[in-house]
Amino acid sequence: MREAIKWSIYIGIAMLSFSCEKSEIPLDYQAPQVSMEEFSEQVVMGSDYRYRLYYDLETDSIVAFHEKKDWDLAFSSEGPDRLRLNTSKFMSVYRTNSLDISTLTAFQGNGPLYDTSDGSEDGTAIGDIELGRVFIVDRGYDAVGNSQGFLRFCVSAINASSYTIRYGNLGQSTYTEMEVPRDPAVNQVMFSFTTGLQFLEPPKEAWDLVFTHYTYYFVAEELQYLVSGALLNPYQTSSTRVNDVSFEAMDTESSAAYPLVFAADVIGYDWKIFDLDNGTYTVLDNLYLIRTSEGHLFKLNFTGFYDGLGNQGSPTFRAQELN
Repeated sequence: MREAIKWSIYIGIAMLSFSCEKSEIPLDYQAPQVSMEEFSEQVVMGSDYRYRLYYDLETDSIVAFHEKKDWDLAFSSEGPDRLRLNTSKFMSVYRTNSLDISTLTAFQGNGPLYDTSDGSEDGTAIGDIELGRVFIVDRGYDAVGNSQGFLRFCVSAINASSYTIRYGNLGQSTYTEMEVPRDPAVNQVMFSFTTGLQFLEPPKEAWDLVFTHYTYYFVAEELQYLVSGALLNPYQTSSTRVNDVSFEAMDTESSAAYPLVFAADVIGYDWKIFDLDNGTYTVLDNLYLIRTSEGHLFKLNFTGFYDGLGNQGSPTFRAQELN
């Protein structure tokens, strides 16, 4: 079964390379049967980290993928009203004093402000949404480093079924208004200032990790920087790093000693290290425990970061269910 799933992964990545069509995601989710056997996998973000890949441990499969440039903002479907930036593109915002988007035409504001990588409710650059508050948004960069430019926008209305936003170019008084619907089947609905609504995220029960570029704040250096790694599904998915037990020795009984947390970046990027002199990555000793939204506990160990041709951006790992 796993071999068939893996074959579908490779076909899917190949199709993405030749098409701009987005895969349709089924909304009726059924919990899969889980094997207790150890398995190994490699996911391909690309050497320039252009792809975001949503991975499911239960089925050992990539259930959705898209290019990181495909969206700018993500609107939460349930829980506190939150608006998140696409940190895969190094996006940031500047908070202005204006409550009228038609009169704010010049670059201004307090910033740059960034989302935190832990996914916490108080870690968004926008913060608690104030209707009409205008932000200048830096749309960040595409996969090859091209700037995506600046815009101005605000949230003008929120209700139980949707958000309404207004946005426009700097230097102009006109703006576009767009309604972004909530979808309780997913954590968030994406929006692109270029192409509009983007239904890119798979059903929230259908995935556990997203492999992606994301913005991380290095406290000691006081530096925001793009890193590559794995982030947790914010829907009832938790994890922890284990430093004193090997992959082989970790079992269900041993796992009870390690409390899991819900921070999105608990796995993150630092299971590998970059050698500035040689320009290469080395995978460090690592082991993670992951509890999926369906209640299954897995152990996971990263074993590589290069594909068969020596290209970076292709994490390899092994995993096994513990209960």
